Amino acid sequence: MEEYIRLQEEGADFNISNEFGITPLMSAARKGDVRLVKFLLKSVRNVNLEDKEGNTALYYAVESNSLEVVQVLFDHGAKISDFIYMHSISSNKKSIVKFFDSQDKNKTIFLK
Repeated sequence: MEEYIRLQEEGADFNISNEFGITPLMSAARKGDVRLVKFLLKSVRNVNLEDKEGNTALYYAVESNSLEVVQVLFDHGAKISDFIYMHSISSNKKSIVKFFDSQDKNKTIFLK
């Protein structure tokens, strides 16, 4: 965390991505690092940026099974796509599914 603070003081742009399209916010979400996610959200322009695979920071928060990071991202405008919702179900992330359901009580899913 201290390294990120130093980088910010030096004018670092946290909206950059690597060759895979992964941003610092996505990396922090993947690690489930809620403190770093909150810090980065102060500088990030678009919480819904996608990497080259089409994944967002919210997707990586689901992957890490970090409900707290999911909630923080949602509170900052992260969109719950159908893909992310279905991924949370298929990955058996019960607390995250419950949170998503509480945010959209009218969600309808059609299964073949």
